[in-house]
Amino acid sequence: MKKLVSATDVERALAASLDRWTDRPGPLYQRLAGALRDALDHDIPAGAALPPERRLATLLAVSRTTVVAAYRILRAEGRLASRQGSGTRAAGPVPSSQPSRPAPPASMVTFRSLIDRDAAAIDLATAGLGAEGILTRDLLADASAELSSLTGSVGYFPHGLPSLRQAVARHLSGHGLPTSEQQILVTSGAQQAINLLARLHAGHGTSVVLENPTYAGALDAFAAAGARLLEIPVEEEPGRRAPLRQLLRRERPRLLYLMPTFQNPTGAVSTVARRQQLAALAAEHHALLIEDNTLEALAIGPPPPPPVASLGQHGNIVTIGSLSKIAWAGLRVGWIRACQQLIGRLVMLKTAEDLGSSVPSQTLGRAVLDDFSRVSALRAGQLRGCLELAAGLLRDRLPDWSFNLPAGGQSLWLRLPCGDAESFARAALRHGVTVIPGSQLSPDGSFRDHIRLQFLQPSDVLCEGIRRLAAAWDGYTAAGTRSLGVIA
Repeated sequence: MKKLVSATDVERALAASLDRWTDRPGPLYQRLAGALRDALDHDIPAGAALPPERRLATLLAVSRTTVVAAYRILRAEGRLASRQGSGTRAAGPVPSSQPSRPAPPASMVTFRSLIDRDAAAIDLATAGLGAEGILTRDLLADASAELSSLTGSVGYFPHGLPSLRQAVARHLSGHGLPTSEQQILVTSGAQQAINLLARLHAGHGTSVVLENPTYAGALDAFAAAGARLLEIPVEEEPGRRAPLRQLLRRERPRLLYLMPTFQNPTGAVSTVARRQQLAALAAEHHALLIEDNTLEALAIGPPPPPPVASLGQHGNIVTIGSLSKIAWAGLRVGWIRACQQLIGRLVMLKTAEDLGSSVPSQTLGRAVLDDFSRVSALRAGQLRGCLELAAGLLRDRLPDWSFNLPAGGQSLWLRLPCGDAESFARAALRHGVTVIPGSQLSPDGSFRDHIRLQFLQPSDVLCEGIRRLAAAWDGYTAAGTRSLGVIA
């Protein structure tokens, strides 16, 4: 192996390896990790210094957090070593007999604007409305009164604050899913709920079925657990062979992770017949079905059908919910609804992780649920206005882009008429606006002609963000940028 000592030699070796990984499927940070892995195993000797994260991000025209995520994967595998003051260095190839540890969850694509925020950029990658009008003075006073009554206690509630668990059970029962307090585990948002279920049920080599496209945080959670990801279309075409039934028979997966209501990112809603089919198939094939209803309350039109769990009789359907979308992203209150036996196993994992969610947040969550009719009506009006504004701006400024109006949720699934969404997203970032390329929301890296835009934004942010998107598109198409590449 050629001994590379200079920084220039190392950067050239990385660039050569990246060229070989340009057209591979999968999220960008995973492809970058694969390219770096090749270079470390074949061209870069142990002890050689790698470029700092910011330097490599600049060289590749990607977000620094993409590089951070790739480096994190390789550190977990033992291929990189980092010390304060000496940077990041190659640790040498991992022996073939030593299994690689699964990478920790990154969620780099969806959350990079939160981690590495650029104050000058318009963020259309994450929903942007605050809690004005939602967390009123009366609501906050209600939560504060309960919190004051709890200050004499130790404050540990591993299952969740009893009053909140009761409120969640009432909320679900009122929406067609009879639920008891004992069936609820309170989590710090829906992401923790997914992570706990992945850790418990999606060990190394376990097959997990997900929709294609799907939520990036779920992709990260199941991949980090070492699961094998299998994809099905969001909506099955009438008259065609049922891909889910075929997949269940052939692969016998242990888990299904689905979003039947206002699916992220497409906004699709499964029919009652489809939900009945999902419940029956999961029972028939002894698979655990995780029903993510995080966006269920974000209805713009008629209310959605009842949860899948209300249509099953076998206790193998788990329902996830959250208040972070309907109330405020800063309110990290979610829940898992499952049979008591599964709740008992999950609470042990959660207790080891954080000893229980924040009590002040839980009192606020209970107050939101007690005022849910007002909160949901206010948010529905905001959603409707934001969607109408975003749709009008897109049709006016980007008439060649195609999309369907969702019945709920907070995202538009936009199809580009040409080009590649990853390279366009980089061009958009240079124009000061962030969006999510479709391939980053796909288990197999497909949907490279789509982007996700979060339309739940203040009107001035939407107007300026879509103006910048249109300017970026004009520049992108004029330059004839068509090919996918890690290096811009």
